[in-house]
Amino acid sequence: MVKILGINREQNIARTPGLDQAILSLVADELKRRGFEVELKTLKELKKEDTADIILNMARSQEINDILFEKEATSMKMHIMSPSEELCSVGAARADVILNLARGHEINKILFESEKQGVCVINPPKSVILVSNKKELHPMMVEAGVSVPEASVFKVGEISIDDIKEKSVLKAGNRHSIYFVVDVNDKEAFDTAINKYKEEGIDEVLVQKFVEGKFFKFYAAGDKIFLPKDVEAEMPQDVIAEIKKQIGIIERITGVYLIGGDLFVNGNDIYFTDVNDWPSYSGAEGVAQEEIAPYIADYIEKKYQEFKK
Repeated sequence: MVKILGINREQNIARTPGLDQAILSLVADELKRRGFEVELKTLKELKKEDTADIILNMARSQEINDILFEKEATSMKMHIMSPSEELCSVGAARADVILNLARGHEINKILFESEKQGVCVINPPKSVILVSNKKELHPMMVEAGVSVPEASVFKVGEISIDDIKEKSVLKAGNRHSIYFVVDVNDKEAFDTAINKYKEEGIDEVLVQKFVEGKFFKFYAAGDKIFLPKDVEAEMPQDVIAEIKKQIGIIERITGVYLIGGDLFVNGNDIYFTDVNDWPSYSGAEGVAQEEIAPYIADYIEKKYQEFKK
């Protein structure tokens, strides 16, 4: 029997810890029904002697991804699928498959180590880090033909309100963090944003043009894309087709295939304003987490079978 070890997301990183844990638990239950042996742990509970054929990792620490990179350099056969108050004592996670939802420093170090030991990676640590690094991802998306708002990067210690030429969204340049909407004359909101980023030790900020339009969230598990049902019913089919095409491009350029994000549509214009690796899928309109979990399990099984070949 194939053994799966699931690692829950860190409480200090998850915006909605209960919902993040719920999707991992639902996927685990679905995999159990398919004959897999599944055990879920927190990072504190994870030990270096833990072994599994598959690791489902919802943590987001840097150390995990560092260690998985190490595993890629050796002959150990592993398979990783996407991506602190909770620290992990693991030197390198050992498994045939690792499902990586990690983002934080501790987890990423372990995942990097695993990759160096010969891990086959899906939603690999370098991809998870790329998704978090918005200053690098933005120009890649532009070059690949993904519709994103105009944006510029500034040093947190050097930017001033005079650099805000129009209503903008201020985001951390190299990590997931809260964001702020700032208008050209709203110095109070600007100061609040910059002071918050300084407190968090964020060095650079992405200033993204604020866009108007119908807002909704998108989700995908491989080729299966989840859009709100009213959006698919109301919008022109060529717009829907373009949205799905660009989601596929985002998956390809990031290497993250369990993915979600924010999208605005104004007429025939679409704007992808945020991308996240392995989300909770709780914001998918018209479809529950329980309905999405089997599609995620399908994707996991498909990739595991491909790896075994």
